Amino acid sequence: MNQDHPDLVEIDRHIRHHLERVLRAEQEAANLNRRRRASLRDRLIDFEERRDPVVISQSGTAIAGVVDNVGVDHIDLVSASGPVIIAIGSIDGIRLL
Repeated sequence: MNQDHPDLVEIDRHIRHHLERVLRAEQEAANLNRRRRASLRDRLIDFEERRDPVVISQSGTAIAGVVDNVGVDHIDLVSASGPVIIAIGSIDGIRLL
């Protein structure tokens, strides 16, 4: 590419600026998701330690039970119908029962 042509220089500058904005937005989204997951995991660990009965919302479904174990990316929930493994990333909400 001929960097001396004024149109190409302007296009190159515009594309670089746009890519930098996209990269910043993606990094902010990743950081927000990481903070959300960390804080949710922290709450799940608290529920596990206290053995509090909870209701977990996941894809429009509510599952009641006690958090038995918190892994890196999932929880083991003991519900009335038996043990359930739930991916932390799929949890929409959690509340005390």
